[in-house]
Amino acid sequence: MDELAAEGIEAAAFPADLSDPAIARPTVEAIRDRFGRIDVVSYQPLPGGTSFIPARELDSARLAPLVNLFLLTPVEIAHTVVPEMIERGDGGFIVTGGFTA
Repeated sequence: MDELAAEGIEAAAFPADLSDPAIARPTVEAIRDRFGRIDVVSYQPLPGGTSFIPARELDSARLAPLVNLFLLTPVEIAHTVVPEMIERGDGGFIVTGGFTA
């Protein structure tokens, strides 16, 4: 972050275990408290130790631990930030990742 600060870019880290959807709202609130408002959310989690799983090997047992991280947590984040973006008339929310491959 020192390099960003040297470039005049304000940045801060907000470590959170996003595999727990209940953490989403307090994390968003901490970011909002620090920066005032959230203009854009780019959500692209990649848990440590995650590797590509061929489709023929992907079943519900292998997918279940990732449902919170890739589905429920971004829904909670969106529920927290999108209403204010709509009210302002601007903002963006993008979910990216390569697991659909």
